[in-house]
Amino acid sequence: MWLLLLPLAALLLAVLGKVCAGLFSGSSPNPFSEDVKRPPAPLVTDKEARKKVLKQAFSASRVPEKLDVVVIGSGFGGLAAAAILTKAGKRVLVLEQHTKAGGCCHTFGQDGLEFDTGIHYIGRMQEGSFGRFILDQITEGQLDWAPTASPFDIMVLEGPNGRKEFPMYSGEKAYIQGLKEKFPQEEAAIDKYIRLVKVVSRGVIHAILLKILPLPMVQALNKYGLLTRFSPFLHASTQSLAKVLRELPASPELQAVLSYIFPTYGGYWPWAPGSSWLSVFLPEPAWLTEMEQHTPQALWSLWRRCLSTSLLDTLIKIPFTHALDD
Repeated sequence: MWLLLLPLAALLLAVLGKVCAGLFSGSSPNPFSEDVKRPPAPLVTDKEARKKVLKQAFSASRVPEKLDVVVIGSGFGGLAAAAILTKAGKRVLVLEQHTKAGGCCHTFGQDGLEFDTGIHYIGRMQEGSFGRFILDQITEGQLDWAPTASPFDIMVLEGPNGRKEFPMYSGEKAYIQGLKEKFPQEEAAIDKYIRLVKVVSRGVIHAILLKILPLPMVQALNKYGLLTRFSPFLHASTQSLAKVLRELPASPELQAVLSYIFPTYGGYWPWAPGSSWLSVFLPEPAWLTEMEQHTPQALWSLWRRCLSTSLLDTLIKIPFTHALDD
């Protein structure tokens, strides 16, 4: 086994070296070489002013020639990718089939109230964090973050024995203490789960590395079982959430409490991935912002700056939406 691993490891290092050399030897500018963060500007609420920028319908005649990148979809991922590529000097076109661009940035109004359709809180947004840095740079610092109260969520179970509430506290120490107060007989299972979350979260980089490796190499590593053998993250990603929690072992009630957050990230019992997203809430409090209002405007301000320097010829899109525009 080890005789096979040594040449594979050498080949992997050689390929990684070649890929990294290619990534850093190009002529495109570093998209993060300049700190573009600035004080948040007032949110534009005038409907006509917003329409002039955000409501530009698609027209084939406006599609520029010699595009570098076409981004399909204007959700968070598409907008972020387009913004970073634009900062790197690429000519980017964003296309959206929906009548409203923005994906989970959408909001809607009902009886004078406004409702978010997407994300409403997120972890690891404290000053100095990697996530905060990235968002500050692609939005020019136009998202104004604030820590949520703790608990930031309350999970409720109702059954034959009545109603039970389980508060979700921000920060690792408070979160673990809150769980153990509700489940004093299952402290060992809780500790094991937290250890698993930490181990898995440290391995997220493995998934990123796979994206830059040639596909045949990734397929070979997977064929011989090396990906899941040496990466806790990739190993956990092959397991369902139900399986992970049963193996702790945890009681059905504790399983429900530990898994309540997964629908937020598009997973559901029992098929949500075992590689837990909970880690984003352990180190620091959850953070709140009016993302649906500010994100489109913040990203568009970046694109407008790029337009003035000819980095982005045009953005063909259907408008961002907001209750103010309805």
